[in-house]
Amino acid sequence: MWRKFIVTFSRIRVESVKSFYDYLSETGKTTDIFSDYNYSKFKDDIVDKYSLLEPVERGSYKCEDIKIILMELDKAIDNFQNKPAGIREEERHLQRIILRLFIKLTLIAPAKRGVITSIKKSDITKDYKKLLINGIAVNIPCGLSRDLCAALKYAESKNKEPIKEEDNFFEYLYKYKGKFRVESLNTWFYNAAQDFGVMEDECKNKKTLAVEPIKNMVIQMMVDNMINPVFISKIAGLTLTMIEATYYPKDWNAKREEDINKCINKSIAQNDYYCYV
Repeated sequence: MWRKFIVTFSRIRVESVKSFYDYLSETGKTTDIFSDYNYSKFKDDIVDKYSLLEPVERGSYKCEDIKIILMELDKAIDNFQNKPAGIREEERHLQRIILRLFIKLTLIAPAKRGVITSIKKSDITKDYKKLLINGIAVNIPCGLSRDLCAALKYAESKNKEPIKEEDNFFEYLYKYKGKFRVESLNTWFYNAAQDFGVMEDECKNKKTLAVEPIKNMVIQMMVDNMINPVFISKIAGLTLTMIEATYYPKDWNAKREEDINKCINKSIAQNDYYCYV
């Protein structure tokens, strides 16, 4: 009995310390030491150093489900503008703004989650028509361009200072609320799916929903469009060997002399979800 009591008490104490530390770091009262350790970057460095095959996240989502989530996010974000809101509603609104941007950016540039969330203001042209990612100049559709401008305008009104060219885009958007954590996207994505009654099977017995399969969906659609695997490898930040082994038949012949920027943008524009971006 006493042992059980001690274990329970210890857990409560650890959770209390953790909650207090989270409060201090999120309110800027102390430095978040864990933000200095990037697991994704560490993993990528190990893969490069030892020439390992990169793991591909399992599964992908249905295009129809992603389209529904985007449409519902658009409605929810637009409707919020006309309503007075409390702290919780405002927090959820900001989460939806960031989630919508992340999903749309992944749809036009199916790179790793850590790459998307590392985008800086300088990676986007001043007219918000081009995004430089993994060395590729990706066209930004008009709808996403408007979303980027609106998100920045909203964040600037809260942060009371304009974004700088060297600023991380997602960190700036969340700045007035505290420290942006990449892992939060999985929770926000799950919440959106629950709020909008989508992807019930995927959400079953879970508390979060991984965002990486969105990238997998886009890559698969590019493969179905018969895009050159060399180009997919470049935009996705995966090795050509991994792309070919995962998605392509053995007798596939890659042609490397094509215009990479033109072909990637053309392939992405062919995808069914593009008009929703």
